[in-house]
Amino acid sequence: MNSSEEIEQLDRSFDLLRGQFDLLVQRVQNAKVIEPKNNSPEEERAQIIKTLQNHAKSVEPLYASAKAYIEETSSEKDDPADLLRLFMNIDGTISQIKDDIKVYAEEQYECKLEIFRQEIFKSFDSVRELFDFIIPNIQYEYANMRKFYTIPSNAEISILPQLEELFENFENGEITLREFIFGYGTGDKRTEGYNELRCRNGFYSKYQFYEVIPETYKEINTCLYNMRKAIDVFLSERRNESDFEALYKSFKDSKKNITAMTEIFELGSLFNYLVSKVGKKYSYTVEYQKTKTLIVEFDELQKRFVIYNEEEIEKTIAALKNRFSGSSDAAKFEVIITEAKQLLQDKKLPFKKIEEIFSKLINKNFNIVVAEKERENITVIITPHHEKKYGREVLDRINTIIMEIEFWYPEETKVSLVEELAKTTHKIQEDQGIDRQEFFKLMQNYDKEIEKAIRSGYQEKINQVGSIFSMFQTTFNQRINKEKLQGRLINTKIWEEMEPSFQKIKKNLAILNSGNSSVKSNANKFPFLQIASDEMCQVLYDLAMQLFIHYDGVDRRSVTRMTDILSTYNEFHDIGSLWMSFTQYFKKTALNNLLVNEKVTMTYTKLPACKNKMSQLFSQGANQ
Repeated sequence: MNSSEEIEQLDRSFDLLRGQFDLLVQRVQNAKVIEPKNNSPEEERAQIIKTLQNHAKSVEPLYASAKAYIEETSSEKDDPADLLRLFMNIDGTISQIKDDIKVYAEEQYECKLEIFRQEIFKSFDSVRELFDFIIPNIQYEYANMRKFYTIPSNAEISILPQLEELFENFENGEITLREFIFGYGTGDKRTEGYNELRCRNGFYSKYQFYEVIPETYKEINTCLYNMRKAIDVFLSERRNESDFEALYKSFKDSKKNITAMTEIFELGSLFNYLVSKVGKKYSYTVEYQKTKTLIVEFDELQKRFVIYNEEEIEKTIAALKNRFSGSSDAAKFEVIITEAKQLLQDKKLPFKKIEEIFSKLINKNFNIVVAEKERENITVIITPHHEKKYGREVLDRINTIIMEIEFWYPEETKVSLVEELAKTTHKIQEDQGIDRQEFFKLMQNYDKEIEKAIRSGYQEKINQVGSIFSMFQTTFNQRINKEKLQGRLINTKIWEEMEPSFQKIKKNLAILNSGNSSVKSNANKFPFLQIASDEMCQVLYDLAMQLFIHYDGVDRRSVTRMTDILSTYNEFHDIGSLWMSFTQYFKKTALNNLLVNEKVTMTYTKLPACKNKMSQLFSQGANQ
């Protein structure tokens, strides 16, 4: 229903209500007999008429606010919490009016007001129906809870009797919507409201707004279906590759359809992870480009379909802010809550994670990881707790060493090493006991080894990345070269998509070449070198592969082999070999002999690790 149709229905409902009030007033005015209470009959008649007229006036602000809300919001932008507040306001006013009319109908029996009472109650029901959006959501949650609590093993924790009584009282008009939601009564006679009962035993989170009915997820499920379809074709063909075997299993085991808000977080996280991993090696494929577009669409839909209980979140944050105000922990609190607020704004913070963060803050436990890291990342996320316990400088150094091992060491060398380090960093992250002296001594040994074997070459690598980035910019700042390259690529948005990478490269090279004292030591240079090198290598890899697949005569076998060659260069950060491959394919308009081209491309590398990996890939039977 669009806004104009809603307003028409609103007008009809309130016109009917106004008419019923007029008829009720006329009936009282014309009644021959009025039962007095503490007044004379005529004083009682005047009092009843005044009350009814006041009630008639009280519905006009409801009409105005309802109309304004409909006019000012579209169905895509409706705030469910605002609608609920409006509905509670309308329901509360209606309940009060109905109570008075019911009393009058009973007390003024001679007036024969019952038929008018019935009609005006029907009018009220038609008004309520306009705002009764939330009841189907609550009934859907209730159905889910009934399934859960009717399982025999859950009988001891069942809250079905309380829920059933609450629903019955609301449906019979004995309590208002506000009382239904928040409870009523005081002390021992207080009855818990729906908001409390739905959160019992962790069934729903108080930071989640009411679950929507499954049909509501149709749009995001269509996006999910298209995304699964695109990535299934891709992953199923490559599931035997070591890089994608585990990814394919995670994909196949994931839910096919969204039926609850919590599943949006899970599937959004999984597919963003899949897309990032696939893109590292197969960014040139049509399936990847399609999935990449769909994941952007999914992320936007996630912002619409995830509905937080904003009021409850803001109330908790305000209470925590007040608690930490002026304390020595205020700065730690601000660090955590600032990060959490950003993820809340992006609708990326799962409900259980919100509960965990707030629970730890309430207990002044600052060992809080707000944003989860990728599963392969074994570095320590430095929380305020860790910073106080170990010192940021020490943990930064440990993380740098771990990243350097991951970046430079060959796979076969680092596998067992990384596994052992992961066990210790996990214990540190979870604040479990470790042998600090032994661990720090181990990291010092690696620090010395890396300093001697690798770090001495950092400045040369910085110069190489800078030189290649400069040549790339010089070449493609010329319009003719830029248009020539774009004309040979299937991705028409390539420059727009590469711009964030260019900005990262530029920013990190500027830091490395600034002469700042903070990057004078080789170890401190690494984080910036890593980003600049990674981004430049990925850009060159993407472009080289996109150019290669469009040569005449290139078949599937050739694409597979070139993917293995260039992705090996990318894996080992061989930026020089990637630059030579890219410039070769940019200059040439045809490849006369694909086999010769493969052999030539493989000779570009001077790195022993690259040569060893390609020897394994292209040994007899390796690609069969």
